[in-house]
Amino acid sequence: MFKLILSSIFLIPLCGVIHNFYQPVWYTQYLGMLLFLFCILGIYLKRLDKYLSYFYLLCIFSTFFVANLSPRAIVLLFNFGLCGLASYQISKLGHEERKKITYAILGLVLLQGILVLLQSYNLDPIFNSISNPGKDDTVGFAGSKDFIGSFFALTFPVSLSIHPLLALINLAGLCLSRSSFAFVAGIVSGLFYLFHTSKKIFYISLASFALCGLIFFTQCDKLRMADFQARGNVWKHAIQSTVKGQIEIKKENLIMVNSNSLLGFGFGNFQTLFPYVPPQQGFNYSDEKFTHAHNDYIEAFFELGWIGLIGIGLFLFGIVKSFVKIIKTKETILYASCLLAIGLNCIGNFLFQNAVCGMLIILFYGMYKGSLRGTDTV
Repeated sequence: MFKLILSSIFLIPLCGVIHNFYQPVWYTQYLGMLLFLFCILGIYLKRLDKYLSYFYLLCIFSTFFVANLSPRAIVLLFNFGLCGLASYQISKLGHEERKKITYAILGLVLLQGILVLLQSYNLDPIFNSISNPGKDDTVGFAGSKDFIGSFFALTFPVSLSIHPLLALINLAGLCLSRSSFAFVAGIVSGLFYLFHTSKKIFYISLASFALCGLIFFTQCDKLRMADFQARGNVWKHAIQSTVKGQIEIKKENLIMVNSNSLLGFGFGNFQTLFPYVPPQQGFNYSDEKFTHAHNDYIEAFFELGWIGLIGIGLFLFGIVKSFVKIIKTKETILYASCLLAIGLNCIGNFLFQNAVCGMLIILFYGMYKGSLRGTDTV
């Protein structure tokens, strides 16, 4: 860190040497300072998690040298860094403070549950009844069914940890959201929590959750194959384009965008490129409004290539390794279960582009890292 600070005294002014005829000297010097600040932030994140730090440094490289400093990439880089800092500060909180945050999250679950229940009867006093009295939609404060489903999935272990009956609120919310990926993530994370805290309730819950799953997939969601096929088309094309290192887009004319499969198409560039992919085999990406892949792993692979995918793998490996090695407390199991819900839900939804889910990710990851402090290893 000190050597980087010392070198910046010379490197930032010398960035003016590499200016081009289209930009003034001060602009490249400003970019040099921005790169320096991002690198300082990336190195600082090593205090929270070394793999997260490495991944952030990769995102910095991608923003400056692959995504060509697109405004979206810079904004995402700021958001990513600030979220990491927030998680680090949360990780320094004590047990009682984490407990208060957990109860506050439960309060939000209750609030969302009440609103979703009102919306299910079309009695929403805030949104639908004002803008469109005839509209019947259950989205809570989230704005979409996938987002409200993700919220109830991520908070499912929280409700279970305080009282198992409170999880009925999450179950009802998941069923009303009709988000299949969120439902599976919530159920699996809940079972994971119960397996490590109460084997008796776990075995009882297996039958109950299996029945809930049967009702959900036959009555609530009914597995809309058209939606799965649409997402499958996006995932397939994103993966093939990244591996091949080429993607064709159409704005005014057809353009072939090239990339290196190791580095992808650039941080934040999925939303920049993918909505302009021409229709293929009867599927129109623009009409379906796939500005996101609805799979955070594939979206990251598209933007950051094989190296980015390896970085995510290392980060997840670090979390699993830390959980396996420690002597598990109820608190650690709770936050690990919430992280599991996040990891599973990312397979079929996009969580990191949503403020409420993003807030929960910051909180749960920070509290998980905090719960590890002072915990002995096996």
